[in-house]
Amino acid sequence: MARGKPLERTAPVVRKSPLAGDVVALAQVSAILELLAKALPSRVSIRQAFAFVIVAERLAAGHDIIVSDLKTIAGDDAFGNPVFDASIGRSYQLLMDEPSKGYPEPVGWLRLETDPNDKRRKLLRLTAAGEAMAKKIVKARNESQHTS
Repeated sequence: MARGKPLERTAPVVRKSPLAGDVVALAQVSAILELLAKALPSRVSIRQAFAFVIVAERLAAGHDIIVSDLKTIAGDDAFGNPVFDASIGRSYQLLMDEPSKGYPEPVGWLRLETDPNDKRRKLLRLTAAGEAMAKKIVKARNESQHTS
């Protein structure tokens, strides 16, 4: 993925930043956010991207996840409000593989699958495109460790 032009330095660095020890970690976060920003439509919120990463993480760890788990895992924001509230459906619908009324052109990274042990439960799963994006996220993180 082509990154934007680096900023040119007009003068040497003359002060040490209080964040100097965090450069690698910040570069990793930046690389992941850049990847997502370039891969997702502009209408996608950070919370929708977060929902995708939660699903990918849980599945990578070998755990099942259902939509209501997103609310529990994400918890509350800095203002005491749930990260995923009653509108949780809008937080993941855009990421699905099937078009919906609100999202006629979904991203296609997630799909729903009926739980074989409980037909009432719908499990969130990654599509092949979702697995590919999860791998790109890990790759971007790993590569940013070596370039900062």
